[in-house]
Amino acid sequence: MPNLWGGMVTNSVDLASEAEGPQAPGAAGRVLLADDDPLVREALRDLLEGYGFEVVGEAGSGLEAVRLADERAPEVVLMDVRMPEMDGIRATGEIRRAHPEIQVVMLSAYDEAGFEREAEQIGALCYLIKGVGGRLLRDVLVSAVATARGVAARLASGDPG
Repeated sequence: MPNLWGGMVTNSVDLASEAEGPQAPGAAGRVLLADDDPLVREALRDLLEGYGFEVVGEAGSGLEAVRLADERAPEVVLMDVRMPEMDGIRATGEIRRAHPEIQVVMLSAYDEAGFEREAEQIGALCYLIKGVGGRLLRDVLVSAVATARGVAARLASGDPG
């Protein structure tokens, strides 16, 4: 799984500077945010809503992310790696086992191959480093939503894929 960022930049607020014009709420897909930093969640929510995504919930821990994924049925979870109660790797595994249609995009401050390998092994779609440009994040999430919808359609038709 490729790392889509060449270096580590942890200033996530820069993401908002790349937002383009507003779109209809939820037009781009349903996203659950999971990060223990409320300022990061706020910046991501503002950015994603500007791109037309519906933010269906925000989790401050991995355990809360698992619960909200069950309750809110997002198409994609944007998941931090290190969080309290349950880390993002374990939470991703639990979400993917219970809901194979939900795609998880890891967003982390840690540019370490070990985290990337773990994320890939438990079924994360992609591993991004915080500070990635807003347009790239949008493109990854659009692709993740398309994948989620395709998997959901296959599962609904009885085809396990």
